[in-house]
Amino acid sequence: MDNSMAKFDQDNDGTLTQKEFELYQQNEKLQATLAKQDAQRKMAWVSMAAIIVVTGALFLPGVSEARIDALVPMLDWFYISTASIVGAFMGMTAWMSKK
Repeated sequence: MDNSMAKFDQDNDGTLTQKEFELYQQNEKLQATLAKQDAQRKMAWVSMAAIIVVTGALFLPGVSEARIDALVPMLDWFYISTASIVGAFMGMTAWMSKK
C-alpha cells in the first residue's frame, strides 16, 4: 500500500477494507474535481486580466489610430473569445451552485 492510501487505513492493519477503499476513491475524485475547478478559475482570471491589459495598451499614447484600425478584426475575435471564457466560467459556477 502506498503512502497516499495509508492515511485511509483507519484500523492501521496495513490493508484497506472495502469501506476504506471507497473513502480513498471518493477523496481522489474530490481532489480531481477541485483541481479542475481551480484550473478553470485561473483560466477565467487570466482571460479577464488579458482583456484589461489589452484595453489599457490600446489607450497608450504611442498607439496610433491607424494601428488600432488595422487591429480591429483581430481584436474583435480576441474580445469575443476571452469574454466567452469568463462568461462561461461565471455561468457554469452559478449553475453548479444551484444544482
